[in-house]
Amino acid sequence: MPLALMIYAFLIDWRLGLLSIGRLPLYAAAMAVSMRGMGEKTVEMDQKLGVVSARMVEFVTGITVVKAFGRVGRAHRAYQNAAEDFQSFYYEWVKPLITVSSLGNSLLALPLILLVNVGGGAWLVSQGWVTAADVLATSLIALLIPYGLEVLMNSMWAQQMAGASARRLTNLLETPVLADPEESAEPEGHDVVFDRVSYSYGEGAGLALDDVSFTLQEGTVTALIGPSGSGKSTIATLLARFDDPLSGQVRLGGASIDRMRELYSHVGFVLQDPQLPAISIRDNIALGRPDATEEQIRDAARAARVLDEIEALPNGLDTVYGADTGLSGGQAQRIAIARAILVDAPVLILDEATALTDPESQHQIQQALSEMARGKTVLLIAHRPEVIKGVDQIILVENGRLVASGTHEELLHHRGYARLWESTTATIERGAGA
Repeated sequence: MPLALMIYAFLIDWRLGLLSIGRLPLYAAAMAVSMRGMGEKTVEMDQKLGVVSARMVEFVTGITVVKAFGRVGRAHRAYQNAAEDFQSFYYEWVKPLITVSSLGNSLLALPLILLVNVGGGAWLVSQGWVTAADVLATSLIALLIPYGLEVLMNSMWAQQMAGASARRLTNLLETPVLADPEESAEPEGHDVVFDRVSYSYGEGAGLALDDVSFTLQEGTVTALIGPSGSGKSTIATLLARFDDPLSGQVRLGGASIDRMRELYSHVGFVLQDPQLPAISIRDNIALGRPDATEEQIRDAARAARVLDEIEALPNGLDTVYGADTGLSGGQAQRIAIARAILVDAPVLILDEATALTDPESQHQIQQALSEMARGKTVLLIAHRPEVIKGVDQIILVENGRLVASGTHEELLHHRGYARLWESTTATIERGAGA
């Protein structure tokens, strides 16, 4: 439409046509400056908004537990930091463009359009070169062209947003798939060895783990400790083979885990977030063993200290999680423990399984975990002193590197361990006092 109108304005009279579009080159120049780097900035904005949304969902999901423990200020900090990061990015991006875009938009303001076209047209009429009807027609054309340009600019912005979404989908679809081994290896025993393992979360992200080596002896419990972001959960996810190392090898019973097709019959895990699908509680418990009998499912729930609470639900084990009823954090965690008990894997990963539960649930979960871990090779990520003190081995990691290993008594003289132990103990004492 804008192109057709401009051509018609020039057909009426080339001088009136120039008056109709005279401001457009200046407007185009202003918009070109404001659109510079728009594609990259739009993708970055989309990513930061995604982080804000994820942090908000994370905070809202755990709000009841957070309020119960009086940690609202600290718990919502991740969301607040993400929102402030987005705010700073957006302000720094938009601030220099405001003057340019305002100047560009002012060139298409209706009073200026009428002033130029009617004023210039009146002079042309006085010279006898055009008629008043010609001026009226081209003035109306000049008023309509900005609306067409506005549609064009909105379409370009929509295209940028769609392009950012398409790039996100493409990145997801192009995520490398972990290769299945051609021949499956079987472990001989259940000791776990991390042999010079390094790992990175992406190109340019740096090393999350750097040349980490240690051994979990079969039938022992090893506590993995360290500051937040030190690489503890990364070690756990590599043992569960949620990803493969950048270099080095993780072995179970002498076999590399990337060559084991039936890895999850040997490795079980209870994570901080229990991740219960919207299926019946029976199917949730039997997720790792679909062929389990009713009695085996009930025995697992009983061992996890959750059977009585399941039977108190209107539909018992047939209750659909999320549809028929919701569950407390402690109940959901114990169902996840029942799932791991039913699989009965000889190697067990426990990633802060009691971190987001109330004290009563913590006691029940601790009892269930102690029973489940008996005789297994256990990798435990935890911060509670009474748990750490009683393990067979403690591994301290900092900044993705293993800095110390040994028993509690052996590590008390290690400066990093002593500092972490004192800060953990003081935090728990303050919580108990509150």
